[in-house]
Formats: sequence, structure tokens, C-alpha cells
Amino acid sequence: MEYHRRGKKRAGPSSEAHREPSPTHSDAHTPRGDSASEPQYAQLGGGAQTPPRQTLPVDQQTILLTTLQTLTTLVQSMVGNQRSNASPSGDTSAPVREKATAVSYQQFMVMQPPIFSGRGSHDKAKDWIEEVECIFVLLKVPEEDRVNYGSYLLKGDAKNWWQST
Repeated sequence: MEYHRRGKKRAGPSSEAHREPSPTHSDAHTPRGDSASEPQYAQLGGGAQTPPRQTLPVDQQTILLTTLQTLTTLVQSMVGNQRSNASPSGDTSAPVREKATAVSYQQFMVMQPPIFSGRGSHDKAKDWIEEVECIFVLLKVPEEDRVNYGSYLLKGDAKNWWQST
């Protein structure tokens, strides 16, 4: 007969493979000095002990909650904008696209788009593209002008690469 962890007798073979750890056995997964967490382990059943779930500090929880609420508000706002931009026929499946008008290079440069030299990390290139695309959208630059305006912002290695393609 063996003694189960809760002190009850258990019938069965007395081999080492089936034996529960003794109460004096120190387990790295068992929190020290926290007797309140031991019943949680016993409720899980089986011999495997799972450490308690770690909770985020209150400040991180607040930040996460605020971020999620902000994202939810933004998504709702975007959906509302799409519905209000729907075609007059009542079709809400696709928003009406405003026609791109000719934008002079001077108008484009007034926005002070960033110059890209080709040096730096992948993230720098991605950030440059995103910023230039935002200016294109804001000014409603036609697709056929975007390549010309964007390529003029390339300098150094980036310009050499562009000219070689």
C-alpha cells in the first residue's frame, strides 16, 4: 500500500514509476512558502504539477485594455466611414473612390517627404515606403505619377539600385 499525496491509502503496485512524490520532496515547480497554491495543483488531477498562471501587473493590464479599446473604436470608425462613403445606389460593398487628380511635383514636395539612401535596416525602408504612401494618398497622387515622385526621393545606394533595375 502507498500513501497518496493527500494522506489516503491507495492500493496498487509499489513500484517507483507509480509512486507520487513525497511531501518532503522538493520540486522546482512548486512555489515555496505558498501553501494556498497547493490545492490548485491537487485540483488539476494526475501527478503533473502545473505552475499557477502568471498575471500581468496592473499597469500592463491597464495599458493593454486601453489599447484594445482604442483599436475597437478605430475599427468601428473605419466601418462607419466605409458605410458613409458607399455608392448612392445603396451598395455598401465597396466605397466610392475619389478620382485622383494631377498633383504637381511642387505640391508633393511641400509635404516634405523623407529621402531614402538605402542605408539602415529593413524597418527604415518599410517606414520610408509607408510615409511616402501616406503622402500619395493624402494628396490623391495618380498611380502613374507615384513611381516618378517616389524614385526622385532615392539617393545614394538606393538611387543606384533603382537605376540598375
